[in-house]
Amino acid sequence: MYKHGSEAHEIAKCVLEAGRNILGIGTEIKNRGIKEANFVVLTNTKMPAVLVEHEFYTNKEAAEKLKDNNFRQLCADHIAEGLLNYLGSVK
Repeated sequence: MYKHGSEAHEIAKCVLEAGRNILGIGTEIKNRGIKEANFVVLTNTKMPAVLVEHEFYTNKEAAEKLKDNNFRQLCADHIAEGLLNYLGSVK
């Protein structure tokens, strides 16, 4: 389960930072921060896990962004960069 200060928290920090660089999180996309939660996708794992929510389909403008292939590719790129940054920092 995710806990502040855990390995999952360190991964989440790297992913969030990459999101600031690639997606403009905090400027173009609201930064909702890193939170603890007991979601099944986080608690029923045998490894560190993070849940990334770029936008929400319940918001009409956000839903339009999510339909855009380029935006979705940037989302994938930012997660990949964050994971690579984390892996580079754990050497």
